[in-house]
Amino acid sequence: MNLYSTISIRNKIVLLFVFYIVLIAPLFLSAPYFLLIDYAIWNQDYEKLLSCIEINMRPCGDVSKFPAAYLINSYFLNLFKNFSVSHEITLFLLNSFFLSLPLVFFLMVRGLQFSIIAGIIYTCSVLLSAVPSYYLYSGGIEIQSGVMTGLFLSSFLLSYGATTKLNKTSLTLFLIVTAILFPLYKDTNLMVIIITIILSKVIYQFISEKQDKKIENINHYFKGNLFRIFAILLVPFSIMCSYNYFKYESILPVAYLQEADFASPAILKSVEFLFASIYSPNGGVLIFWFVSFFVALSLIHYLGMRISRLAIICCLILVISSAVGFSLWWAPFGWDSWGNRMMIPSVLASLIILTSTLTVRTKQIYSGKDALKYIISENSRVKNIAVFGGTFIILYLSIKFTLLPYFHDKSILLRNAMYPGDACQTMLEVAINIINETGNLELYPSGYWRSNYYYECARERFLHSPSSYGLTN
Repeated sequence: MNLYSTISIRNKIVLLFVFYIVLIAPLFLSAPYFLLIDYAIWNQDYEKLLSCIEINMRPCGDVSKFPAAYLINSYFLNLFKNFSVSHEITLFLLNSFFLSLPLVFFLMVRGLQFSIIAGIIYTCSVLLSAVPSYYLYSGGIEIQSGVMTGLFLSSFLLSYGATTKLNKTSLTLFLIVTAILFPLYKDTNLMVIIITIILSKVIYQFISEKQDKKIENINHYFKGNLFRIFAILLVPFSIMCSYNYFKYESILPVAYLQEADFASPAILKSVEFLFASIYSPNGGVLIFWFVSFFVALSLIHYLGMRISRLAIICCLILVISSAVGFSLWWAPFGWDSWGNRMMIPSVLASLIILTSTLTVRTKQIYSGKDALKYIISENSRVKNIAVFGGTFIILYLSIKFTLLPYFHDKSILLRNAMYPGDACQTMLEVAINIINETGNLELYPSGYWRSNYYYECARERFLHSPSSYGLTN
């Protein structure tokens, strides 16, 4: 049954409203908790930049290491402070605004009818992830990065005209604006997205039929428009280089390169980090997002929609390249985080891409019941038990990870997730002693962030599974 064509627009709006009310309600079950993350480091960047300009100070070493998007957020903090709005509320408003932008994109680019269906899928998926509980009301801006990246790639994929009924003016506007903004959130974003675009085109062409009309459309689009896209991307690249030069008198992100030099792990340790970033019960990508995508795919099927093959390829490349890149960093989860904070941008972007490029399903496919019967008939009992048992366990852990913050003290949950056992307590004691003696963890003889103290704590953290056992509010 194709609900896309049978439910009236009025009923779709009512249905969307009901989803909003039901799924937002849990947010008010627990007291607000502001997750600082790196807020204390970057929140005064705008004021420090003005001070450097005023006294003509170069390089401006007082400004934090973070990219230009943090400077923009610092500006809004400074602006809203003049109206007596706290920094917590300001960042909540900014993050909430960005998180709602895909709904605006659906409406402006794809029209009202599509926006209702896509809005239901997107809203349910986001609210059933671990994002709202900690990262809307926080000093992290990973949500903003994910939304800008997702809207850029969505605009790019839709631009070659495979989907009808597009508002080309709105699409072009989103493409240009997001192309300028998404690289400003992380210095590596531009490189990752260019790799994603090129590999997506190559792989899609490789696995599709040579005479496929869509291939012709994509080839035509890439030949005619890729140069223009890269020309637009020169704008944020210039901004990034100029901002780095202002801070370091170098176009490179010197602070990050220095940090990588003394803290990045060896290759074997990066392999462990990569595995943990995906499979860790303490909020690896699989646990953090499983229930979210489970619901998204179920709704896509139930509402009679079809996922773009090119979008799937694009999302897989984006997530894999991001996971590999962060495994080379000393803190692949991000340090202050509930789950894998570093992967929020790429996975949230993937959710936006998959949703925004949906099309109406025209061919009859298996129903959920038929698909289940097919799987059971084609596999042995042992395989079925393994598949369904594994899915159930992951779904249970994902639901638990998502819901825990709504019913327990968030600060205690976060502390237990970050420092779950003896190894992490030992690491903290060593860190305190080093800071008391030298004033800087970087001066630890063998490299503190490459020491066994840190790696044993990291492993302990990866293996930890958050629970309410022994938890007191």
